[in-house]
Order: sequence, then C-alpha cells, then structure tokens
Amino acid sequence: MGVLHLLSQPPGPVWESLVPRLGDGDRVLLLGDGVYGLRHPLLGRLQDTGAGIAALAPDLVARGVEPPGAEGIRVIDYEEFVDLTVACVRILSW
Repeated sequence: MGVLHLLSQPPGPVWESLVPRLGDGDRVLLLGDGVYGLRHPLLGRLQDTGAGIAALAPDLVARGVEPPGAEGIRVIDYEEFVDLTVACVRILSW
C-alpha cells in the first residue's frame, strides 16, 4: 500500500495542497477537524484522485458529524487506524 495521509485540518489550503500529491495506492484518513470535510465540495476532489478515503468514527461523534453517505468512504475505528498505519509504507500528517 502507498502513503497514509492523516488529514486533521478542516477543508481549505491544506486540502488544496494535498490533492496533487496523492498517488496510486495512497490512503487518506480524515480525523480531528478533517472530518468536517465530509460535507464540503473539496471532498469530491479527493475522491477524484482514486485514493482510498476513510474517516475516524470517534472524531465524527465528537464533532457531531453524521457518518458519510458518499460511496467509497469508510468509517473506521482505532483498531482499523492501527491496521492502516502498519499496511502503509509511509505516513504524512496534514
């Protein structure tokens, strides 16, 4: 598996910077304030890259964000978060 991008920032310039850096096999995990992006137009740009996208369930609950209805976005728990970190060759925090 490629790079795991931990996206903890709300949609904005950081998201814009991330999109062109996503490569084949990369994964994006929305956590912290990054989960607010599930209801933002920039989410579509992330999805268009083909990167696997997931959101951390406890952060959705903590921020009152409904789980995504969008196809291709997984909601994961901490155990699956650990599995992602093990499976990816590198981890970048945004």
